[in-house]
Amino acid sequence: MTPAFDHTRETALKLARFRRRAAIGAALATMATVLTPVAAQASVTPRFDVYSPAGANDEGWAYGSITWSNRTAYIGGWVQPDWVGSSVVVAYFEAFTNDTRVGPTEHRTAEDGYSKNYGFTIGDPDKPGGINNIRITVCNEYPITGQRYCGLRRRFDKP
Repeated sequence: MTPAFDHTRETALKLARFRRRAAIGAALATMATVLTPVAAQASVTPRFDVYSPAGANDEGWAYGSITWSNRTAYIGGWVQPDWVGSSVVVAYFEAFTNDTRVGPTEHRTAEDGYSKNYGFTIGDPDKPGGINNIRITVCNEYPITGQRYCGLRRRFDKP
């Protein structure tokens, strides 16, 4: 004779299994909501090089990398004058959402043949959607005459 099947015990096991799976699912959904922005937070643009115009007497350039965050970017690198001369080399950094500039233009200056390192965050952390491209221009500026010669503006898009 076979023992009778205990339906009450089987129902209790199914209910316990359902509750355990529901709790795990809720925990995973909470973790996905909290951790997804962190996981997708940073990506790096490989080294960039931006030059002042080739015809300038005192050529210079800026080089470095861009680390993209959710709404801002960190730019680190160097501004390098070619040699000691009468100009200063200025690198201008602008953050954009498509073609709309976000925040102020940042600039870093090097002069007298000495390179200058920089590192700063650009963009607006309160702007929904954040920035998606950065434009960099390097210029030779002559303080005595007030002349300025700029190279091509380079655009770097968020990966």
